[in-house]
Amino acid sequence: MKHNGLNGGEHKDEYTVQGDEIDEQQLIDKQCMELAINSLDDNKLDHAIVAGMKQGQSMNRSIHRSKALLPIAAAICAFVLFATAVHVSPAFAAALREIPGLKSFVQLLASDNSLKQAIDEDFVQSVNVSDHKGGYTLTVHGVIADNQRFVLLYSVAGVTSDKLPSVEDFQLLDGDNEEIQGMIASDVYGDTTGSTELTQYKTIDVMMETGKPVPDQIRFRVKVMGQWLEADFPIDHERFDHLEETVMLHRFFEIAGQRFEIEKAVITPLRTTLVFHNDPANSKQPNSFIDARIVDEKGRMMPFTNGFGTAGDEQFSMQFQSSFFTKAKHLTFETDGLLLSDKNQKLTVNTDTLETLAAPDKRMRLELAVPTNEGIELTFLISDLMGPELHYGFTMFQDQVPFYDGAGRRYSMIQPKGVHSVWRQSAGSGETRVYYTIPKEDYKQPLTFDVYQYPGYVLQNVELPIK
Repeated sequence: MKHNGLNGGEHKDEYTVQGDEIDEQQLIDKQCMELAINSLDDNKLDHAIVAGMKQGQSMNRSIHRSKALLPIAAAICAFVLFATAVHVSPAFAAALREIPGLKSFVQLLASDNSLKQAIDEDFVQSVNVSDHKGGYTLTVHGVIADNQRFVLLYSVAGVTSDKLPSVEDFQLLDGDNEEIQGMIASDVYGDTTGSTELTQYKTIDVMMETGKPVPDQIRFRVKVMGQWLEADFPIDHERFDHLEETVMLHRFFEIAGQRFEIEKAVITPLRTTLVFHNDPANSKQPNSFIDARIVDEKGRMMPFTNGFGTAGDEQFSMQFQSSFFTKAKHLTFETDGLLLSDKNQKLTVNTDTLETLAAPDKRMRLELAVPTNEGIELTFLISDLMGPELHYGFTMFQDQVPFYDGAGRRYSMIQPKGVHSVWRQSAGSGETRVYYTIPKEDYKQPLTFDVYQYPGYVLQNVELPIK
């Protein structure tokens, strides 16, 4: 990889830690009416939301599982509410009072400037499709989408039951009835104990893998109290297919001797994606950039949200909140440094005696080995974590990489329900525990594992123009 140097980067400090309870609706009504008209274009919001409500009241329909659905106008009103940074007009607040209990939508909007800006730009697609079964109703109220991300706004309600509906599972399928692949965030598993409402409002946020577009048709299936309900609806790509900006960059930078390239930036209404390359010749294992963000010429920050791959992969991508609707003239990628560890590290432990015979450093040890129905759960304690190590999880053992017993026999990790490991940070302390499950076998001790990522970091400011 050709190296062109670091633009605006200044090396600061290098650390050698390596080896590395008021009724909710009353509160909503009161606060909505008290909000001033500041941050959003209220004419656009009022028109889109109130019109959607009126149309939805006259066109509400039910669906059946075997039928594909056409677009139906919706009551898309519930997701712009109060938050310290969100302000709505009295007209919108008045309309909003007609629909109760939208806490989930409030939380979603309040934390994502990209969604707030998208709503201000009339970027909401109305859906208002429902399915009724066994006294429960699933309603998809609407969707906010571009070609790489869509946010589903839906509710489940108990129509003939006095028992609060519980969402136990869900599926997202495309027009070919194939499961949608991507990074999916949802609150559907939250505890609703103590709630007095018979309707639960939920959100699902889907980030498609880089290069894979949002499907034209969505089938959304929800398991409510033991039975499946589903809604089919289209996503109108004409709303956003032309709204994408790609900036080819091929900019190179270096942190602690580890070289990286930003190949391109892809800016869409709901996210900004940076595509990186990691130099295979790097001597260390890069794990993650520290506090990565994008900043515009006015100092507005677009924080990192998620990504595909890790900084140690030859190619990986990072997603940030979008600057599309702000029409920023200049954008800069910034980071405070790099989490990294040594390559080719080993961990050797005796799971019978709990001895740790070899480890990346003295901070790590085997704490417990507990037989379970699925196998033997191993608990590893890592102590004396410092600085940014406290705020990031690490993939200690890589997927599909085997471990070996004392006789050289090869084994694989157990991955129950697709969960490979659990990383738990102890509150108020500099230690964390990592949990892995291995098969129940008659092992010849000790067991040796290849360590993929381990705590360790370097602080170094990087500021790299990307637009």
